[in-house]
Amino acid sequence: MALVRLFLRRDRVRIVGWVLAIGSTVAATVPALEATYPDAASRQARAAILVNPSAVMMTGPGFGLEHYTFGAMVANELSLALFVAVAAVTTQVTARARSASGMAVAVLAVTFVVRGIGDVLDPLGSWLSWLSPIAWAQQTRLFVDLRWWPLVLSAALAVVLLLVAVSLAQRRDLGAGLRQERPGSSVAASALLSVPGLARRLLRGSFFGWAISLFVMGVAFGSLATSLQDMVEEVPEVGQWIGAGRGDLTTAFGAAMLAFLALGVGGFAVGAVLRLRTEEETGRVEAMLTTGASRLGWAGAWFGVVAVQAVLLLLLAGLGLGLGVGAAAGESGIIGRITVAALAYTPAVLVLAGFALALLGWLPRAASLAWAVVAWAVFVGWIGALLDLPGVLVGLSPVRHTPAVPAESASAAPLLVMSLIALVTVVAGLVGFRRRDVGA
Repeated sequence: MALVRLFLRRDRVRIVGWVLAIGSTVAATVPALEATYPDAASRQARAAILVNPSAVMMTGPGFGLEHYTFGAMVANELSLALFVAVAAVTTQVTARARSASGMAVAVLAVTFVVRGIGDVLDPLGSWLSWLSPIAWAQQTRLFVDLRWWPLVLSAALAVVLLLVAVSLAQRRDLGAGLRQERPGSSVAASALLSVPGLARRLLRGSFFGWAISLFVMGVAFGSLATSLQDMVEEVPEVGQWIGAGRGDLTTAFGAAMLAFLALGVGGFAVGAVLRLRTEEETGRVEAMLTTGASRLGWAGAWFGVVAVQAVLLLLLAGLGLGLGVGAAAGESGIIGRITVAALAYTPAVLVLAGFALALLGWLPRAASLAWAVVAWAVFVGWIGALLDLPGVLVGLSPVRHTPAVPAESASAAPLLVMSLIALVTVVAGLVGFRRRDVGA
């Protein structure tokens, strides 16, 4: 119990933050869905889109689609799986938290793909679906044909994995992992002798992970473009959500999905900037400074690498979305338009990254608050329009100030203002980083 109290003491802020973020999102999503789909006709319009293979891949099997009730809709949208035990095992394999998290996320991604392919093969879940723990929660068929026994599989697997984690923990050295780390080269590559080169090396895994994820998500989102026409006719609120009326529906849908993908890029940028704090805590920043590198040079070069990578991710996300929309609509010309339009979100992403750098420079121990802005931007983008939030609150999301390109023309004024805000926050962060003690 003493260790449990210590754990709760050390991670109390993180635990409360995640509970509030997830709980508030679910609590707000339910009434938003109820307001958007108030009657049987609107719910059946939504059910019609869930037979699309791309929709099945993303959401899972649509139980009860013949008579789609509100309860079934909520269950299909918000069903979650158990993966804490998976993380408990990966933590024993490697000594680094980032590597353990990456391995757990990789397992989650594989099970998600397996479940998706299995559900595409059979709308109610094929044998392949049952190889994924994600499918077990969905196969309870809440509000349709309730059965509890699939959850027994989840509970059993969780117990087995926790026992495996305990067994592995007893076999490894304290502070080390079961996997032996490879010794580095005796001679550093020339690229690692500069701050930008080192930053690229340290951010390489995160960058490629986000690149693959955003591109695949873009293609998946885009493939749904032509499935919305009937749904918008039945549920006008959905048309309002995606901005129908700004040009043709397909282009408006592409613009709406582009905003969501930009939020993913913003998440990468914030995480990459906050990685600077990890570099401080591990002592690598001090080691770099002893070589003659300046504080401004270190932090400025790191942020420059993050900015370049964020732009590349925007282009990749736009390309994936363009390819999906183009394939669904049979219109190749839209691929280039959406890809280029993604660059309009560069200022918004830099505002998020700049705010993280400003916190890191002046309030390093509170730098994780930058994630609150990202979480709020996601919340506003997901259900802000459905809840009719006040304009002041919506305006706290920099993504909302970006023109909905390519559905509407790009206005220079908001982009210039956000660029100026990003510049101010970056300068403030650099000044703060120069003034305070490293690691303080």
